Amino acid sequence: MDKTTEQLILEFVEKNPSGVIVIYGPTGCGKTALSIEVARLIESDIISVDARQVYRGLDIWTGKITPDEMQWIPHHMLDVVDITEPFSVVDFRKKVEELAIWKKMQEKFYLTNSSPVIDENTEIGVRGEGTVQNFRQKISSGDEKQIVMSEANSERVWLPLETFGTFGHKSTESGAWIIEHDNEKFFPILCGGTWLYLDSLIYEREYMGEKPDTTRRDELEAYRLEHGNQALWNMLHAIDPVYADMLHVNNYTYIIRGIEVYEKTGKSKLEATHGQKLLYPTLFLTPYTDSPENRKALYEKINHRVQKMFDDWLIEEVWYNIDTLFWGYLSEASSYPGLVTIGYREVIQYLQWELTLWECITLVQQHNRNYAKRQITWNKKYESQA
Repeated sequence: MDKTTEQLILEFVEKNPSGVIVIYGPTGCGKTALSIEVARLIESDIISVDARQVYRGLDIWTGKITPDEMQWIPHHMLDVVDITEPFSVVDFRKKVEELAIWKKMQEKFYLTNSSPVIDENTEIGVRGEGTVQNFRQKISSGDEKQIVMSEANSERVWLPLETFGTFGHKSTESGAWIIEHDNEKFFPILCGGTWLYLDSLIYEREYMGEKPDTTRRDELEAYRLEHGNQALWNMLHAIDPVYADMLHVNNYTYIIRGIEVYEKTGKSKLEATHGQKLLYPTLFLTPYTDSPENRKALYEKINHRVQKMFDDWLIEEVWYNIDTLFWGYLSEASSYPGLVTIGYREVIQYLQWELTLWECITLVQQHNRNYAKRQITWNKKYESQA
C-alpha cells in the first residue's frame, strides 16, 4: 500500500465516527493482500464478500485465506454453510448484520447521526418490566446500568450504556440532557468480488424480501432441463439484457431468479435491488486500475493462478467433497449450490470423462477471465464513487 492510499484511509477514519471500507476489484487482482494491510493499519475486522467462500470445503478453488495469511486479524463470513445448503444474498446480509463488528458500526453511526439532545418529551426505554420512563426520572433514580433507547433514523434502537461513554450532562442553555459519545470507532472492511452481496450491505435499497415463487421456479427448472442453459439465459436476455450480460450462461440459479423477479415486478433485478444512495460513510479502494496493459497482466495472472490450483490438488478437493457428501455420485453433486461454480463445474465434467485434463484447465482459465471481465464492468459504479 502506497503512502497516498494510507493517508486517504487515515483521513477517512479521522473524519467519520464510523463507516465501511470496501476493497473491490476483479478476481486475482490482489484484494486479499490489500485488505490485510488496511486491517493492520486501522486495527479492524475483515468481512469476506464472496459467494463461494461462505461454503465449507471450497478452499483451494476459492483461494480462501489461510490462518497464517490472516495474521491474527479477525475474518468473517468464511465457512458459514455446507455445500449442500442454499445460500442467498438475503441470507448473507442477515448473517453479516449479526456480526458484532457490524452491529457496533451501525450503533455508532446511528447514534452519532441522531439528535443527541434529549428533552423532557423524548421517550427513553429501559429493559426490565417493559416500561418506558422519562429520561430525567431515570437519571434521578440513579439507575444508570440499564439500556437506553435512542431515536435513530425514525427507528428505536436498543443500545448499551457503554456506547455513550460519559453518560451525559445537563445543558446550561436549554436544561435538556445531552448524550456524549465515546471516541471508539468501527470500520469493518468488506473485501470480495461478489457485487450482489456487497451492494446489499452498503446501498439503500428495496431488496426483495418476498417469498420465492417455487411453482414458477420449478417450471423454469423443467424448461432448463429440457432445452438447456443457453435457452434459459436467452429467456432472461429477452426481458433483462443488462442483467443477463452480467451472468454466465451456466449460472442458472441467478438466471431463474432474474426471470422470476422481472415477471413479478416488471423490473430488472438490478433495479429492484440496487440503489445508489450509500447507507454509511464508505471508502472504496481497489488494487486494480483497468487499462489494456493491466488487463493483459491480469489475465496472465489468472491463467497462472488456475494452473497453480490444479497443481495444489484442486481435483482431489473436488473429489473429496463429492465422495464425502454424495458417496461419489457425480450427477447428484453437480446440482448442489456450492458446486455450481466455475472451476468445480468443469472438474466434475473431467471426472465424468467429458473433458480431458488440458481441456478442463483451459476452460476454467477462460471462464475465469470472462468472469473478471464482468467484474470490471460492474466495478465501474464503485470507481465513480471512489
